[in-house]
Amino acid sequence: MMSRQAVTLALVISSLAVAAPTSVALDLSTLEQTAFEALDGVALEKTATVRLVQEGFAVVATTAAPQVLVSVSVRQAPRSVRTISLGDSTQNALSCR
Repeated sequence: MMSRQAVTLALVISSLAVAAPTSVALDLSTLEQTAFEALDGVALEKTATVRLVQEGFAVVATTAAPQVLVSVSVRQAPRSVRTISLGDSTQNALSCR
């Protein structure tokens, strides 16, 4: 009986030790209306949110101080879609043409 209690306690402690998921926010607010429609912004946001959750991220509002902020912008010259993620004072950019 004592070993069963010890195992149960170890399981409880280990479950508490699991790190909380990284919080991520997706920001499409910088897109102009025409760019938002051209990218099908609603579908993009839904797809990205589902994928982030599937990967174990906690998707939150941009106002919730997320650990990572993914911002999408479009540039006309040179024509590109740019995704910037900010987290822990680092900035990563991905441009698609």
